[in-house]
Amino acid sequence: MTWSIALSELVGLILAALIALVALWPVHGAIVALWRLPMLFRLRPVTTALASLLMGVPAFLASAFIFGAGHLSGHLFMTAILGAAPIALGVRWWAWRSAGPDLRADAAKIRNELARRVGDRVVQPTKAWRSFVFDVERARRRDEYEPPPI
Repeated sequence: MTWSIALSELVGLILAALIALVALWPVHGAIVALWRLPMLFRLRPVTTALASLLMGVPAFLASAFIFGAGHLSGHLFMTAILGAAPIALGVRWWAWRSAGPDLRADAAKIRNELARRVGDRVVQPTKAWRSFVFDVERARRRDEYEPPPI
């Protein structure tokens, strides 16, 4: 086997891995990210709506331009599947940037309590994690909670 054949096989393997990742992106969007969007709209309506408009409308228009104006429901479905993960990531990033260090620490404390219960990995308050928006809401509700009088 010559080096050129080995190099071409390595390049082919890398391309196949990248194609597999791109092919799995819609599956990830349908299974994981799409189901987070309704709750993100409930918790952070303005941020999620803005992220959806900034990311979803151009994707929809590009889809309609590339594939034609017919089958608008298909374009909407494709935009929702492909745009769900970037929208969720954008909302999480914005929530992380707008939260203060105390709120991040409270959210990390709650996430780590849940993680220890179910055997997940613990998180650090210095780095964003996937369920940050939901943990911030849990922290906010925990601070507001007053037990009923006895």
